[in-house]
Amino acid sequence: MKISVVTPSYNQGAFLEATLRSLLDQNYPDLEMIVIDGGSTDQSVDIIRRYAPQLSYWESEKDRGQSDALNKGFAHVHGDIWSWLNSDDLLEAGVLQRVADIFRQNPEAGVVYGDCVYVGQDGETVIEKYPVEPFSHLGLLARCFLAQPSCFFRSSMVPPGVRGDLQYCMDYDLALRLASRGVKFHHVPEVFSRYRLHDDSKSVRAIVAMRAEVLEEIYRPLLRAGASREERRAIAHAAGDMIHQLNSLGARGAVLKTLMFHIFEARTLPPPILLNLGFQAMVGPRWVRLVQRLKGKRVRGE
Repeated sequence: MKISVVTPSYNQGAFLEATLRSLLDQNYPDLEMIVIDGGSTDQSVDIIRRYAPQLSYWESEKDRGQSDALNKGFAHVHGDIWSWLNSDDLLEAGVLQRVADIFRQNPEAGVVYGDCVYVGQDGETVIEKYPVEPFSHLGLLARCFLAQPSCFFRSSMVPPGVRGDLQYCMDYDLALRLASRGVKFHHVPEVFSRYRLHDDSKSVRAIVAMRAEVLEEIYRPLLRAGASREERRAIAHAAGDMIHQLNSLGARGAVLKTLMFHIFEARTLPPPILLNLGFQAMVGPRWVRLVQRLKGKRVRGE
């Protein structure tokens, strides 16, 4: 089975070569590698030119973001199986052959996905395991347990492509749309990939923007289209997890917006702890400390 992998990249020269080597070192006999660079100004293009003989297609020109770059690459895909590997992530050894074997053994599967680990900037130091789970549609609504670099798709069931208007959550959107169509997801409890964490990948601004895109572009349309009670609960659960994460980042405005979404869009009463976080976000840390001091004085009878 031919496997096609698209790698979108922009100014990731520090990591790009390791990503390409993780694909080539698979030694998979029928691999189609496609690199779409967004007009990088670092050493990326020099690296791509060096590997050009092993690439099926590559280009370097300005694009409209990751989804646009991916769809440009998908236009050149000819494989029976397709995936994408971002230019800072890595595949574990032997994964492509393993994926091909699993697709052959499970002809009803449209998606095969494995486990993933977060690694440091060096690409080697394991930080923690990505929380991948066996597949459940409601579970996927409540939390994105699919690790994108560990996901592979059967072309005959899932034509290559993602929503071009999304900048962050195109993988989550694709998975939910496939699940709603009844496409079968097959989980393999083995580590397929390493998701590299570095300064750009974990910025507060990027995380806040990603969570906002999930709420506005994925959850809100689902709710307004007439989600079931169970689906509303799952989405409310996801919003609650977002509130905790955004609070830990100090993103007070995003906490309030997500809490309002929980109440008025998911139409689910938040637990007291979320209401408390919303109050803290509204009044600010200075007022929270003042209230805590006043409470302390009352307890001591001052």
